[in-house]
Amino acid sequence: MHAELYRKLSIKENNPELKSILNKLYNFENNNKKLWETIVKKHIGYNVFLVNILMALFIFVKYTLGISMAIKMIEYREISFHKKLDEISMQSFDKKRRSILNRIEKTQRTKEEPFENSIIKKSNVIKNIRDVTFGMNDGLVEVLAATVGLGAALQNPILVLVGGLIIAVSGTLSMTGGAYISTDYEENVNINQKRSVSKARISAIYVGVFYFLGAIFPLLPFILGYSGFIAILLSIIVTTIVLSIVATIIAIITNVSITKKVGMTLGISLGAAFGTIVLGYLARYFFNINA
Repeated sequence: MHAELYRKLSIKENNPELKSILNKLYNFENNNKKLWETIVKKHIGYNVFLVNILMALFIFVKYTLGISMAIKMIEYREISFHKKLDEISMQSFDKKRRSILNRIEKTQRTKEEPFENSIIKKSNVIKNIRDVTFGMNDGLVEVLAATVGLGAALQNPILVLVGGLIIAVSGTLSMTGGAYISTDYEENVNINQKRSVSKARISAIYVGVFYFLGAIFPLLPFILGYSGFIAILLSIIVTTIVLSIVATIIAIITNVSITKKVGMTLGISLGAAFGTIVLGYLARYFFNINA
């Protein structure tokens, strides 16, 4: 599958340098294609429909998030595949056969990694992933917590929306300024690092843009005019979906478990949202708010 993916990506790539790298990755994968296909069909199982869905997904990611993200997804899948292969080899293969497979796998990875990394390093989003995730997560979690709290206290969706937008804008300005100051401070403190005049600005832009983008999703039900419990529920559902996608992307980029990353992210954000919902209803009850 990976060989075919690299072939398709190379065909659709217009950049000569990237096309050449993708062709090399295709050749590396194609050399051992029959071996991996035999093992997969015999010991793991091969679902043609699922493979075609994954192929389409990788191509879609290439056009939406860039070639670097597509390569990271392929790399993540390769790591998962070889982990599963290690488990199977321990159960089904003798010591000699395991040694041969390990040597083939190690040689292939050694050849492929420099080329994959050369593509990944070209991605500004991946290079600035700390700022992207920092901004997006904070925007989603903070504004969700504030919005559902306001939604529990207030019945008027306009008031909730105005309050949410104020929090989103003030949070964006605060996070942007904080990112600029912290990055500029790090550059000044680290005297051994070559100072980049634009680094602090780039960091601030990424944090600010992705914070505001994240902040919009919890507000969508109120923008559409929903109110009360329905609006709160829709806000939580929309934010949960987006947070799951963001957490999955982070897990792929950092090569950690998707399940653990998504579970931890949702646990923290939904816990904060539940707490503010309770506070909102308490405020409505004790202060007799009728708005």
